Amino acid sequence: MSEISGAIRERESLCLRLTLSNEVPIRAALLFAEGIFDSECYTVHPNGKESAELNVNFCPAKNVFAELFIKVFAGYSIERQLRVFEVNQVLPRFVTFVQIDQSIAQQKPPECFVSFRLQSRIDQLRLWICENFAFVDEEKLQNEPSLVAESEGNDGGKKLQLYFFCTRNQEMLYINWDLNSGEFQFRHNDIQNVTDLIQSMCANMNVRELRSRAHFPSILANVKNIVESMDERYQVNERLSSEMVERINFVRECVVRAEDMLVIRDFSDARKLYGRLTILNKELIGQKTVRMAARKELLDGLKLLNVSIDQFARLRVGEPSYSLIKECRKAIANDNLEALPKLFEFGV
Repeated sequence: MSEISGAIRERESLCLRLTLSNEVPIRAALLFAEGIFDSECYTVHPNGKESAELNVNFCPAKNVFAELFIKVFAGYSIERQLRVFEVNQVLPRFVTFVQIDQSIAQQKPPECFVSFRLQSRIDQLRLWICENFAFVDEEKLQNEPSLVAESEGNDGGKKLQLYFFCTRNQEMLYINWDLNSGEFQFRHNDIQNVTDLIQSMCANMNVRELRSRAHFPSILANVKNIVESMDERYQVNERLSSEMVERINFVRECVVRAEDMLVIRDFSDARKLYGRLTILNKELIGQKTVRMAARKELLDGLKLLNVSIDQFARLRVGEPSYSLIKECRKAIANDNLEALPKLFEFGV
């Protein structure tokens, strides 16, 4: 009754094809799944000619295993009651990745990559791919090495190469593995997808420790910009704080002097002092706004650093991951932020 397929399109992602064998027109479809839709369910009402076939385009927001619960409402337009059909469809974790040919993949090669050494059996990798990717022919993957481009390398060793297209972000994914040296590489421009791929593969293949090199130029450039501007932001924040303290002292002085003028009934000077207080108050409000904006920029920079630490740590497994987090926190505590980009790329 249900079939899911993937296509390389600019505005669409996955296509769920619903059909009824008794040729009864489909009036509506409800899709329920945990964690892949923005709301609790996804509803489709076909407009136009009545048909027993319905194509539903959707895009899971995250790389998670999900069971899709589908309710199909069918019946002719002249009927007052609709028949309800229910079916379940299991979505693998990386269902948004569609296998493609090398010629298509080379049209938009990824700039970013993660490389590491993997000593394991090729059967384990094939099993992981079959369990976590939807659009791979399992039988051909097992019996026809040519499908996965297992070819003779320049050094005489065998290399395994797979090419996928991510329908969520329209980016290519290369999986390269030199079977002799064990050199493994994910090439993809989305760091979140790569972290999910590495964590899933290592958990499936029982890899407890993994060191890697992570090359993400745009993210590393952002980190360098934050690191270079962090000292300046700290100085601006301190300068604004000291200026605010100085103005607050002026306000206190004016309040005391104005009260003294009122006691001795010197209303003319009291009026001048209260006018000065009004000006100081406006200056304090303006300075407070500037200070809050500067503080927000500082906190946003620190937040981005923490997110980057978590992402680059998840590109490693086991002790290398824990060590990277520890060294990054130590660098921040010791005001050695310049070391972060190198730690992110090469690890500990």
